[in-house]
Amino acid sequence: MCWSRACFWIFLASWFQACFSLECYTCSSQIGVPDVYNDCEYFRYAEWEHHKISQCIYEDSVCAKYIVDHSGLRWVHRSCQHHDICSVLSARYSNDMNMLLECDTCADGNLCNSAPLHVAGFLATSLVLLCGKFLV
Repeated sequence: MCWSRACFWIFLASWFQACFSLECYTCSSQIGVPDVYNDCEYFRYAEWEHHKISQCIYEDSVCAKYIVDHSGLRWVHRSCQHHDICSVLSARYSNDMNMLLECDTCADGNLCNSAPLHVAGFLATSLVLLCGKFLV
């Protein structure tokens, strides 16, 4: 009996972590160059392009959006990163050829580049597991 309860709590904890991990848009494109298939600047993608959404795997994950000038060409990048990404990029892109122009991060899902959380799977699984003993 104790073993089955332990398994239940381990399973529930793993579902909780999987359901609430941060998701971010992941893309890069040159600014000012219209591209119907890769518009990272304004997020014009078809609904089926779910490959542009990544689940963050770092413990200190944030969603990052940064703009870098590479020899006069400006690129926008969006992705999951470590919390200190802006200071890392500032040190990396600080010369005449490459310059960090902008860097923003968020971890709360507020219109940065974060996608909504998936809670429906967690709730359904929890209800089945918690109420399953009454169904048998």
